[in-house]
Amino acid sequence: MFADRRHEAVFQSSSFVSGANCMARQIKKSRTAIIIEDDRAMGDLVNKMLLRLGYNTFVCFDYESATEFFNPNLIDLFVADIFTSGMGGIEGIKKIRDVFPDTQIIAMSGGWDSMPAEKSGLAARKIGVNYFLQKPFTFKDMEMALESHSAA
Repeated sequence: MFADRRHEAVFQSSSFVSGANCMARQIKKSRTAIIIEDDRAMGDLVNKMLLRLGYNTFVCFDYESATEFFNPNLIDLFVADIFTSGMGGIEGIKKIRDVFPDTQIIAMSGGWDSMPAEKSGLAARKIGVNYFLQKPFTFKDMEMALESHSAA
């Protein structure tokens, strides 16, 4: 389901885009999300949740690849892992917030080494994340995260 070759992303609608280590799914929906997750199974799970909730999706394995799709006219949501290879989540989320000051960002983490998930979630909130999901989370948790932003 993920593009294994760098610089390739495939759309379900048969259109093609190149330029990142990302997979894209577009099913003629009006909202678009970028998922940044270096674990393929987790990225696939979040992708399925957002497709079910009505989003077109880009699943990127690192923040560096995601920046290739930074278009404020296109992206409505970011769901971003805090601990990823490369740039890392805190720096990556700061970059997202700089380019997308009003776009919803949902951070997710299962913790890392000696840092529990809750502590990484607090750090992410300090830099502008709208909602934090602790892994593992359910479809209902994702719905609540999205509803919390719409209610605000």
